[in-house]
Order: sequence, then C-alpha cells, then structure tokens
Amino acid sequence: MACKFNPADKERKGSFLFRTILLIFLLLSFLCVSDLATAAYDKGASEFTPVRVGVIHYPDDVYVSGKYLYNYDTEFMGRVAQFGKWDPRFVFYSNRKDLLNALKEGKIQIALGVDKAWGNEEHLIFSDGPYFVGTSQIVVPDTEKRLDPSDFRTVEKMRIGISGNEGYIHFIKEWGKRYNLNLHLVSFPDDRTLRIAVTEHKVDAAIFDKMPRNGYRRIVVSLPKMLYAAFPANDSVLAQQFNYAMSMTAGHYPLLQLQLYGKYNQQEDHALSLTRAEKAYLMAHRGKPFIVAVVHGDYPFYYRELGTDSGIIPEFYREIEMALQGQVPGVSFTCKEYPSVSAAVAAVQKGEADILGMTSMDVLRAAADNIHLSTPFMTENLAMLSQDEPTGEKDFRYDRKVPVIATTEEDRTSVYAYAGTKYVIRTYPNYEEAYQALMKRQVDHVVTTMSQATWLMNQHRNGRFIMDIIPSTQNISLCGGVSERNWILADILSETADSTGTNLLSIVQANIAPRSDFATSL
Repeated sequence: MACKFNPADKERKGSFLFRTILLIFLLLSFLCVSDLATAAYDKGASEFTPVRVGVIHYPDDVYVSGKYLYNYDTEFMGRVAQFGKWDPRFVFYSNRKDLLNALKEGKIQIALGVDKAWGNEEHLIFSDGPYFVGTSQIVVPDTEKRLDPSDFRTVEKMRIGISGNEGYIHFIKEWGKRYNLNLHLVSFPDDRTLRIAVTEHKVDAAIFDKMPRNGYRRIVVSLPKMLYAAFPANDSVLAQQFNYAMSMTAGHYPLLQLQLYGKYNQQEDHALSLTRAEKAYLMAHRGKPFIVAVVHGDYPFYYRELGTDSGIIPEFYREIEMALQGQVPGVSFTCKEYPSVSAAVAAVQKGEADILGMTSMDVLRAAADNIHLSTPFMTENLAMLSQDEPTGEKDFRYDRKVPVIATTEEDRTSVYAYAGTKYVIRTYPNYEEAYQALMKRQVDHVVTTMSQATWLMNQHRNGRFIMDIIPSTQNISLCGGVSERNWILADILSETADSTGTNLLSIVQANIAPRSDFATSL
C-alpha cells in the first residue's frame, strides 16, 4: 500500500514541535528568574537592618575590650537584635537628657536606659516591659557608729546622696512615699563624685547599684530599679518589633536578664574581706554549725534527695561555708526543715534557727517580724505559667469572670502588685501544690519567680505550657534573714555572697535543668 505524505500534517507537526520548544524555553526562563528572585530575596532577608541605639555610658558599668564598649544594655540589645534582624549601631551619651534629645532629633532610633516613672513623655513610646529589673542599696561608711542597723526609719534623718538621671531620683522618692518615708536626697552626676562626697562627709549615706569594694555597710537593700527602651512617638512599628524581639529573647534565653545582672551589677573580682568584728563573731560561733531554716518541698530551692539536703539553698550555703572557712576555719552551716515559711520565720525569731535561708519579704514586713535582711542574693522577674489548650479540648477555658492565680503566701504581696483586681489570688504552701492545682484546672495561672517557673516546666512534662515574663514593678529579691540581735550575720552573708567565692547563678541553672530518666531521654 502506498503511503502518501500530507503537507498539512508536516505543518502541524512542525508547529507542535516549535510550541513545545518555546514552552520549555519559557519554563526554564521562569525558573531562572524565579531562582534569581529567590536568591535576591534570601540575600535581602539575611541582611540585618542597621539601627542606631542610644546608651547611657556610666564609667562604672562599661568596660572596653579592644575598641568596643560593653555593658548590660549593649549585651542585651545584641541578643534582642537577633530576633529583630537588626545591626545595632551604638551611640553613647553621658546622661539621660542628651540621650532623649538625640532621640527627639532623630539622631538615634532606640534609647535604652530610660526611667519610665520620671514623667509623661508625650513624644515617646516605651517598651511594653522593662528590659532591666534590679535593686539598689543605701549604704553608710563603716566609721558611722550613730545608726542602729535594725532601725529602718533612720534614713529619714539622713542626707542621702544619689547619682543617675532625674527618672531614677523621682523613682526613689516615690518608693519612699510608699513606705511613708520623707527622704532627703542630694543628686550627684556620677558614682565617683558621690563616693568623694561620702568620704568628705557632705552626705550621710549613699545609694549605689553595686556595693563599693571597701569601707561601707548596708542599712537598706532592695530599692527597685527598672529601665525601659524608648522610641519616637511616630515609630510605633519599631516599638512593636522591639516588643516582639524581647518576648522571643525571653523565651529562648529565660535567664539572660539574671545573667547580665550578675555580670554587670554585682561586685566583680571582689575578694572577701571581713571586718575584725565580723571575724570575732564567727570565731565565737564556730563551735557548732549555723542552722539554716528551709521549707519542706520548696522546689527547686530545697528538697531531700537520697537522704541528702539538696537544691539551691543547701548548695548556696555550702559555697558560703567554703568561702568563710578561708577566713575563719571551722565555720559551717546545716539545714533544718520546717513545714511552712511562717514556721521557719518563727524559728529564727525564737533562736531555734540562725538564718532564714532565702526569703522574698520586703523590708517593712521583715522589720515587723524582727527580721534583718541581707543584701539580695538574687533578683528575679515574676513569670506567669499557663497551661496551653490541649488538642481537641474546646472546653479548656472555664467561664470565669475573673481568672484565678496560684502563688505562695510569701510571694503574695509581689504578685498582688501585678494582679490587682484583674485576678483572684489563691495561695498554696509551695509551688508544687500550685502546679497541681493548675493541672487540675482549679486555677488558670501560676505566678512565681522565673527560676521556679522554668523548673516546673522542665520537671513536669505531662502538659503543654506557656511562660510569660511579667513586666511588673514588683520583681522578687531573694535575701537571707536573721533575727535583729544577729544583724552582723546578715552583713557577713552579704559580703560573702558578693565575693567571687559564690556563684549563685550556676547553682540556679544546675537545679532548674531537666532531670529525666532513661525512658524520657529516649
């Protein structure tokens, strides 16, 4: 059979082939352009945006490494910048006035180290919460013998020197008003000038963030200090980005603020140097151990493990013991367990115990109970621990008009300052029982210190949790407490804790880390 070749078929086949080649060419071109666009986008996304950040430069708080200046603000901003995708360009100013003027004039985009309580700054937007929460202390020279260390109100009779900006001075005045104290404050431009004024008797006392190395003793501790980030009023987008980056930083580095506080606001390279009176006191008491009152089931601060006293408090006092034995051999501490905080306080009042291990009571409550506090061993933010909604359980949120918070009686005052009337507060003997109430949905939240909240999340893995850092004016300072007649023991504990002989932060981190069995690890 003869086969005829149809020219029309040839034309159609050629047209089809051409269209196929053209389609492949267009597809390859699109892919190339797409890849180039994706590469360009990825390159742009990986480049951090330069942001000008203003920081107050206090010589006591900043150290130089090579050609770079470091302090609390710059290191904290370095972590936050990771989540904000910023390249921070730091500009240093000597005081708050110059810092805020630079912000208003557009020379910087973010100002750190701003005291929100100073007054209403209509041209500013503040960060949702403070990025720095710490404490200060009122100190007097060692040679000052007129003052009774147990009399809290002696500060009203004194001319107290203070350095820093207007905001912090205003904040201290407001703190005094809350306790009905009429404080006579004298302002100085920096800590160095203030120390000279104390030496020359121009003032009776001074407020310092860090304890001076020698020649001073504390009479009041735990004065709160909070610093915020500030933005121009017309840049709410940058403020929102900063708040998001701060929340991400808190989630990824829950102990960052505590670490930086320990690094820059505790005494560095401070060798332990006891006074003659302090050494004589220890010599007279080295025949038997000092008894540290601890509370049963106070995780992670105290618990019994294989018959041994374990947790933050026993380990901390073991380090205190080692440091003091280098000065006075034979000094020792032992823990004695009590069923509640009130029982432990009563034991110290009656002399059954020498030291209230770690307490968050404020100075007025301590004075009312005849307890003399040490300087804070550790200052922590409050954290709110909530149970995330389990999958498939739509009835998780109770129909409560007012949510319920669980806390302990000891921390109730600090928690109430945050909760107010927004929450109902229920107290429990310890945070383990508060956690169980959260799991049974008897409460909506547990509010505690950051380390305890982290411990609860690490140790109990039978739920899904959300932990929020609370931007509260009431941070919790953990101090040691002694009876008023043994006030010198509180000073000894303060001196030792400030020395390089103790490292409370590493003890906290070790105790809140997960402790898992083999199956859980798998």
